[in-house]
Amino acid sequence: MTARIGIGGLWHETNTFAPGLTSIEDFAAYRLADGPRAVRDALAGTVTEVGGALIACGELGFEPVPFFFAGAVPGPTIAADAWAFLRERFLDRLEEALPLDGVLLALHGAMVAEDAEDPESDLVEQVRERVGSMPLAVVLDLHANPGDGLVSGADILLAYETYPHTDAAERAAEAVRLLGDTIEGELAPLVAGRRVALLTCPLVQASAEEPMASLVATARRIRARPGIAAASLVPGYAYADVERLGFAVVVTGESDAANDAADELAAAVWASRDAFRPALVSVGDAVERSIRSERPVVLAEVADNVGGGAPGNATDLLAALIEANATGAVAVLHDPAAAAVAASAGEGAAEIQVAAGDPPLRLSGRVTYAGATSYRRTGSYMTGQEVDMGLCAVIEAGGVEVVLTSRRVMPFDADHLRAVGIEPAERRILVVKSAIAWRAAFGDIATEAIAVDTPGPCTCRLETLPYRKAPRPIVPLDVVG
Repeated sequence: MTARIGIGGLWHETNTFAPGLTSIEDFAAYRLADGPRAVRDALAGTVTEVGGALIACGELGFEPVPFFFAGAVPGPTIAADAWAFLRERFLDRLEEALPLDGVLLALHGAMVAEDAEDPESDLVEQVRERVGSMPLAVVLDLHANPGDGLVSGADILLAYETYPHTDAAERAAEAVRLLGDTIEGELAPLVAGRRVALLTCPLVQASAEEPMASLVATARRIRARPGIAAASLVPGYAYADVERLGFAVVVTGESDAANDAADELAAAVWASRDAFRPALVSVGDAVERSIRSERPVVLAEVADNVGGGAPGNATDLLAALIEANATGAVAVLHDPAAAAVAASAGEGAAEIQVAAGDPPLRLSGRVTYAGATSYRRTGSYMTGQEVDMGLCAVIEAGGVEVVLTSRRVMPFDADHLRAVGIEPAERRILVVKSAIAWRAAFGDIATEAIAVDTPGPCTCRLETLPYRKAPRPIVPLDVVG
């Protein structure tokens, strides 16, 4: 009899320091696939967790039963009514999908709602109540803050290995294979999790660079041992003020082997703690260096990282570039009102003025693009996904091309610039509101990258954030022996 594998997911990286709330409309704008057909139509053939799981089921002879998936661009705390809707709809669709032989969940791991500090642990508990003892696998983002309930409720738990995240589909396929082994009785897994008293910012979490590269190599060696099915590093997400903060490691395997491996991997992380220190450059020095540099250079505006939940509307760096007449520079700014004003002037408008961003910056220049804009990702990140940027406009202001968007856009692919008529390889300076993930888009063309020290809810100066719930003591907020 063919095994039936339920496939569902909820995905949001919640920045509790960002202003406002994430609404159900934010999920609908990015991804809200309700029911089997909707999930297939939205994600089949994409390089995502669900896309990878669907392919793996086909290859292994399982019947995939997708039932629900919702995700929103990282942002502020999820509104209570949005979480209630998503939770209820997710569980209703799961019940409709029964009977099943196993379940795969794609969860971010760093969700926070107004009335639920650890929504994913709650969701896993509710799923377990409905599916009983059948095998349950969970795939997490590398930036997860996995709660105790999530770890104890899953039979199989693993996270992305790469940052920038290019292996989501691969990790989901691995989870499906482990589900199959569990269903067949070849694997009786246990999940061992450890949390290290260490906070790290995205700028130092690149998986191909130190200190993460050596830790990844250690995790791979551990995974190759007898009795170990999966071993994951989860550096976590420092911008959620919750009790479950910390650098986590999760190991799936036989009981004694998994616990020993989790202890070893956690010790390796702790021994590397001093290497997780970011290097930042002031706005003035960054602008000066970028103007002198060979082209193109990336200026990473880390604190306004859209992929980390920031608003994407900070103007400190943009103002400095315009003042310096940084010809050939491109910056993306999220401001629906400014985008509408510029778009209404029309493409080709010779001279318009509009206030944009925070703090408000007066842009004066020519409109080179205007219109509703969407595209399908062709890069290595979530390949095949559709992205809607909303109404957009491009203004040439003081030598800088400013892309005004109505919806926040994560700069994880070059398509978001090409969609508005800008070829990034032909520009001298690319401003990205991102920490590391921009490399999936521009890593091949950037001759230099500079992490710029600006204010914002994704600052790498973690000691400046107003933590109230984070466990203490924890590095770098405290001195820990």
